[in-house]
Amino acid sequence: MIQAGSRPEQIRQLEAEVAKLETQFQLLNQELARVEIRAPIDGVVATPFVERKVNQYLESGGELCRIVDTKRVTAEMLVPEKELADVRPGNPVSLRLRSFPTTDFEGRVDFIAPVAQTVEGAQMVIVRADLPNDDQRVKPEMTGVAKIYCGELRIIDLVTRRMRRWVRTEFWDLLP
Repeated sequence: MIQAGSRPEQIRQLEAEVAKLETQFQLLNQELARVEIRAPIDGVVATPFVERKVNQYLESGGELCRIVDTKRVTAEMLVPEKELADVRPGNPVSLRLRSFPTTDFEGRVDFIAPVAQTVEGAQMVIVRADLPNDDQRVKPEMTGVAKIYCGELRIIDLVTRRMRRWVRTEFWDLLP
């Protein structure tokens, strides 16, 4: 009977295969590290059926799901350009949502758009206010009615305000 040991060429072949497998393992770990998905904010997943996106290709920087921060909400209001003169950042805002018609949500104007836009034939400016939402009752995309407090005026000034603005705008070249 002949005793056979490991041949040197078999040992080299197996060592080469181990080195190849270790290289593949390192490459797969690098690929796995690139697969990590991170959200820029803490919040609640707002995209329905995220599980349906499993095994779909996602571009780098692409959106997998929408995450919303529900601790604070931003109210976006369309203010007619005619009424914008008195609106300033910091003005108090009171908001009533259609879902909660007896509750006032309070905030402050924190942004006034630099450009007006046409909405249903009228020139409007987007004004935003940040509102606390500690109880998380307010949900993104809810609708309601908002009031922006711009200071106190006499009733006669309020009643004649639009007429005076119209006269000053339309007949400015005739006025002293």
